[in-house]
Amino acid sequence: KQFIIQVCGFWCHLPLSCSAQQLREVFLSCVGNVEAAQKILSTLLKVHKGMLSLKGMRFFGSSILIAVSTNDNACSVSMIDFGHVIDTPSLLGDNEPEVDEGYIKGLQTLIDWLNQYIASA
Repeated sequence: KQFIIQVCGFWCHLPLSCSAQQLREVFLSCVGNVEAAQKILSTLLKVHKGMLSLKGMRFFGSSILIAVSTNDNACSVSMIDFGHVIDTPSLLGDNEPEVDEGYIKGLQTLIDWLNQYIASA
């Protein structure tokens, strides 16, 4: 198993054993500059807010696709891969459904990295 990240048009395969620092460096090298980072951050904050209000759903295997143009800093952020979204209240009988903590944690990690990148620029 591995992380797969597209960096500047090339796919980068990192082992799951890579450190958080290694993963962060590859991710930020793909972002490229502060303007792109700010655009990505703005969209990720909206996705994060939406996910916090979406209770009772688990997004197994879903991903965040981030595309950045090296020509004009145009950015696109999309949630993809919805093949394994589960409605937990109906499946598990949850009386008080909760948000998908794993997805929220992943989004928060990306948001933190981008905030740090922007602050250090």
